[in-house]
Amino acid sequence: MIDYIKATIIGVSYAELQTNQFLNCNGSYYLNREEVGSYLFGSYKGLKFKLYLPTEANPDGRILMDGSLHKFYNNGKHNHNDFGINQIQAVLEELKEKFNIRPENIILRNVEIGVNFSPPDNPQKILQYSLFHKKEMLKWHTVQNQGRYKVASYQNHYIKLYDKQWHSEKKGLNYFIDTLRFEIKYSKMRALNEMGIATLQDLLDFGLINFKPLLLKQWKNVLFYDYSILDDTQYRQDYSNVNYWLELNCSNFKYHRNKLKRLLNEAPINIKKLIGDAIGKKCDMLVQQTVQNTPLYIPIKRTDEVDAA
Repeated sequence: MIDYIKATIIGVSYAELQTNQFLNCNGSYYLNREEVGSYLFGSYKGLKFKLYLPTEANPDGRILMDGSLHKFYNNGKHNHNDFGINQIQAVLEELKEKFNIRPENIILRNVEIGVNFSPPDNPQKILQYSLFHKKEMLKWHTVQNQGRYKVASYQNHYIKLYDKQWHSEKKGLNYFIDTLRFEIKYSKMRALNEMGIATLQDLLDFGLINFKPLLLKQWKNVLFYDYSILDDTQYRQDYSNVNYWLELNCSNFKYHRNKLKRLLNEAPINIKKLIGDAIGKKCDMLVQQTVQNTPLYIPIKRTDEVDAA
């Protein structure tokens, strides 16, 4: 459920990581525009380390780490498969073994929490008709060399929904399984801090299963036009059109959103409910089972060497 993180590392010395054989720090220093100061750069299995030079203000230096823990588990190659509690524990053991980094030493600054799941219909069509999150439009967002996302942006977090299979194909990886990902990206830690979460250990102590209701709540807040139910009705032309919703004032938007909810609730089976069920089931599975027992498991050879490709 955990993917990308950005964190400050404490409890590990600058010198200890500077000479670490796995980071291959090349001795070149860079100026970071966001973080004032010069740093030594190293990486391992997709995790990037920035070792800031000691200064008067920080005589021991500073260490930042960012990247996908999920990709780290897959030797930096992909995050298409499932990533549950057992795989997280394997990553933590490797971080401890190779870098002396423990979860209580990882102070989170950004973190992504979400699930990959098999959708009940064509992923691209589901994305097309996921129109809003609350009143925030889900906009297409393209990141070079990464892919396209449907994103709703807020001050402290993002809601993201995207087609994992499409992303993989664009990177030359074919797994032949339709897969959607739904996630909350906490770009600032305020909400998590209020839940008592500051470090990765805090997050694990909080319990990954406790993010299930948060994810389900955010999916419930998505305004989804269910074409399987409404395409043959009078509501198709308006409710499937994002411009129609954008032109509504606040009270009319709320009225028609509630009407859309009623129409979906009257149907015994609807795609939005099936997606919510899939998200919930995947959350349950990831905290209880190993991914080897799931249809999204992709076995790869685990080695200490990262394929240069």
